[in-house]
Amino acid sequence: MENNKSFTLIEMMAVIIVVGVISAFVIAKSQESSYQADIARGKAFSLSILTNLPVNFVSEWKFDGPTSAGSSATVNDVKDTWSANDGAITGTPTVRGGTNCVSGNCLEFDGTVQYVNVGNADSLKITGDQTIEMWLKPTSFSARRNPYNKAYGGEGTITQETSGALNYYWGTCGGNCSPYQPFGSVVALSLNKWNHVLITRYISDAVPANRYLKWFIDGKKRNTAAPSYTAAVVSAASLMIGNGYTSPYSGLIDEVRIYNGALSISQVQQNYYVGLNKLFRREGLDATEYQQRLAELKLNLTDDE
Repeated sequence: MENNKSFTLIEMMAVIIVVGVISAFVIAKSQESSYQADIARGKAFSLSILTNLPVNFVSEWKFDGPTSAGSSATVNDVKDTWSANDGAITGTPTVRGGTNCVSGNCLEFDGTVQYVNVGNADSLKITGDQTIEMWLKPTSFSARRNPYNKAYGGEGTITQETSGALNYYWGTCGGNCSPYQPFGSVVALSLNKWNHVLITRYISDAVPANRYLKWFIDGKKRNTAAPSYTAAVVSAASLMIGNGYTSPYSGLIDEVRIYNGALSISQVQQNYYVGLNKLFRREGLDATEYQQRLAELKLNLTDDE
């Protein structure tokens, strides 16, 4: 498995040679051997993710529709690539592509009333275990903003605070009301950079002590808390990407995924690793930042689950 993965990395470095960044190849190649065990481990985890997807994967929005970069998004740009929860566009979020995005195209929101409404299908009314995952590139921390919104007293909502940190809210009133539980990421996002963001809720375990909420940013566990409830309460609210009960989002959003299960730390790190490589191959990261992020991920591989 190590040899196969090593070949993949060499191919990736070859792309950099083609575009003339020979120094990046030297940096990456010199440190390649130190990552082999971790990369092989990550590959094994990717197989387990694929095995679990039919059970736990609910929806995915990659925003890779036909609209050309620089144009206003249309409904064809927000197809659910996994199920039938396609989105409707309000306002004029802009389609970006190339080095601006993690993969394919992405959507840029300018802080005005621009968002994607994906409705309130039964599959989105997740009251048990849940994972929300996305890549965010914020361009402003001037106001509290919602990159993802369902109901803060219901199935769950994510709010980006003016500090750059994130809060996850969920509750049992069945709407935007009390009671609800706030749960913060503690660590702030990086402004004008892509951040891998993931919140996971595990409440189905028969043993209360085993239940948890966990925040991850860039593959690293940032905060853990005990859930306040044994289940969320269904709301009548539509799921929105780029807007919510606070201010509309200001920044870029890519690869939004929802699971009706809790991802392990290992699975979270693998998803981050895959996205990181996509960014690097598209020249959305230079070699120095890529190696720095890989090193940080490697240090985090020993975290307890």
